[in-house]
Amino acid sequence: MVSIDPAKMSGVNSRVLMKALLHVKNIDNSGLDLSNKIYIYETKDGHFGLCVKVDNEEKVEQLFNTLSNQQLCQPITKRKGCKFTLLHSSWLVAFTENALLIMGPYSMSEVSVQQNRMSRYLTNEESDGVKANAYFSKLDSITSPIALIAQSTAFPEKLFLPFTLGIPNNANPSQVLFVAEVDARGECLDVNGDVFSYNKSLDLSLKKSMQSYRLISNEILPYINPNNEINLLMNVNGQEYLNQLQGNRQFQSLFVGINTIIDFNKIMQSIDGNMIISIPSYRDSVPNISLNAKLQHKNWINDIAYWKKSCPRGGYIKDWGNNSYCCYTGKMSYYFGVTDDMWFYSGSTAEQALLSSTKANVNHLNDDLINMIIGQKMAMMINLSSNKTSQSIYYKVLNMLKPILGDLNYIIIRQKG
Repeated sequence: MVSIDPAKMSGVNSRVLMKALLHVKNIDNSGLDLSNKIYIYETKDGHFGLCVKVDNEEKVEQLFNTLSNQQLCQPITKRKGCKFTLLHSSWLVAFTENALLIMGPYSMSEVSVQQNRMSRYLTNEESDGVKANAYFSKLDSITSPIALIAQSTAFPEKLFLPFTLGIPNNANPSQVLFVAEVDARGECLDVNGDVFSYNKSLDLSLKKSMQSYRLISNEILPYINPNNEINLLMNVNGQEYLNQLQGNRQFQSLFVGINTIIDFNKIMQSIDGNMIISIPSYRDSVPNISLNAKLQHKNWINDIAYWKKSCPRGGYIKDWGNNSYCCYTGKMSYYFGVTDDMWFYSGSTAEQALLSSTKANVNHLNDDLINMIIGQKMAMMINLSSNKTSQSIYYKVLNMLKPILGDLNYIIIRQKG
């Protein structure tokens, strides 16, 4: 659920949002109260909704009668104490004297069922409605102009995994919640949040996990490639972080192919400092993982001769350069090495690995991006120009909020320290 507080934003923004959704030129005489909070939400079945306070029901009805005459919506019908119309052939609108809901997208065959659902939402007693939900109280306590609360299961699984490390494998992920202050900063959407749970033991696990993270420093900047689809940034002790990874089967699966050729755990144990886990691109829906990190030592290089001899059938490890190697698992390649200043670098291709070892990337980071990363315990940078991430919940919600937020190229999701 997302709340937008127009009183804390430029007043024109909420009007621009509603004008864009309704396709009207003048929203000031619409009967909608745009001085109150606007709520945007996703339902369990993956549809989106928007709720606005109604100031004058007659004017709202006049607005949709005008849109109906322009063939932008269907004629208004009445059902179960609410008035309904279908906007732009897919968005169902319901309103009363108190509030207006827009939900969808729906097909014509779904309209009747969804009308029942929306009338129930609008006619509920306050004690049975969303205001009685603890999630809503938490959301309403956030003072930023835009606020967000969501179950971790509302996010793409692989994207949100880093924020749920440390919880038991048998824990219910829907009990992990993400709450955040949201703000647009130039081309970046800043999502400054925290994970928590109303389950006390689960919440304790989350907080304990976060204690192992240190603050990201400037040293990481040259190694961030903003063209990657996803960059996960942190500062960790490798052994402590490995303990968390080993407790999460889903996160381990990202490295399982590589671990059949090289002892990736030993490499992870040698890390002590800033680290980047990145996904440069997807191939056949499988993410290519690149790791870049400051090392405390490189003793594991002494084991490479043994790794070469113990490769499973179809796999191999070859020298690639000075302190650099290429391994092949039978299905995928992985290039890795160590720089003279003790940075581990890697990639699924030689080009990706070399790019992750260069210090030229800092020229591509603007001040907004840098300020949202440095000094955080964890930060995830999502490149919205990717075709794959454009299918995610982030993109869908941002597209709805575009009239307010403008054109965005990146989302920065950062964990509060």
